[in-house]
Amino acid sequence: MSLVACHDCGKEISMKAKTCVHCGCPSEYYRKNENRNHTRSFLIKMAILAVVFLGSILLTRVGFFHWLAEYIGNIITEVMFGHLFE
Repeated sequence: MSLVACHDCGKEISMKAKTCVHCGCPSEYYRKNENRNHTRSFLIKMAILAVVFLGSILLTRVGFFHWLAEYIGNIITEVMFGHLFE
């Protein structure tokens, strides 16, 4: 754990401290790290949402094309070989 100087009183405080233990001034390093964490979590949430969205579209399309191929296959089978099953 590294120590930095408080920008208000100049005494050493931890980089992870929210405020200076000597004067109570908010830590700049904590705020910067907090903003980075919020940005990172936002990007992760957006990436997960994009994967779910695109995955649902892909699965819907694949399901539709599978149904269409089966339907067309049934029609072709009936037209070409229908007389054999009568």
